[in-house]
Amino acid sequence: MTSHHRLWTFTARGPPSSVLAFTSGPAPTLPPRLPLPRDSPTPEEWILVKVAFAGLNRHRHRRVAPRGLGADDVVDYTLHADLAAHLGAAFASAPFDAVVDTLGFQALYARSPSYLVPGGVYCSVGIKPPSFGVPDFLRAVVQMKLNEWWPVARWLGGVGRPWKGASMMSPTREDRESIVGMLGRGELRVVRDSVWAFADADKAYEKLGGRHARGKVLVRVDGGVGDDEC
Repeated sequence: MTSHHRLWTFTARGPPSSVLAFTSGPAPTLPPRLPLPRDSPTPEEWILVKVAFAGLNRHRHRRVAPRGLGADDVVDYTLHADLAAHLGAAFASAPFDAVVDTLGFQALYARSPSYLVPGGVYCSVGIKPPSFGVPDFLRAVVQMKLNEWWPVARWLGGVGRPWKGASMMSPTREDRESIVGMLGRGELRVVRDSVWAFADADKAYEKLGGRHARGKVLVRVDGGVGDDEC
């Protein structure tokens, strides 16, 4: 194992594609030794995976992927100045049982009673801050905690539907085994947008930040790993 390796560093706040620098440094001693070697035959190998927000536009070919994954309907958000109002009008008679928000749009949650069944959970990856600045980030964190802790009842000022952060939920072992089973049976498929070399991680961040990726944006840390293995 080499004593040095290539790595990305940053020393300032800002968008990843702007503040990252590709350099070299001493190889880390992590991860620590595992109690059972068979748990991870090659613990020195790391793979970075980032999930991209899939944006849809009016071009028909952009609708094919969601429908191919089983979506009954695809809404082009660029066609609606007030997306929450459109969802309320389109799905009021047949509201959703649950919502998974992969961007973190507070306005959609605030008006979710118009398109989400009573008791239906609004699950979000968080709250997207308008910028990478500390004040905006802190406001987003405060809003997340208010969503989580504030009473749901509308007469107490709540939205009327529970909000759950995707990283704050408590999946059981049975839940995880169920997901593994779905992957094994092909019921849950992973869509890959692109694979980038480790030296091009900044370009991968640019792709991710553009919010137009149609799947996962992957960075290959080990050059020996093939595209099909990513």
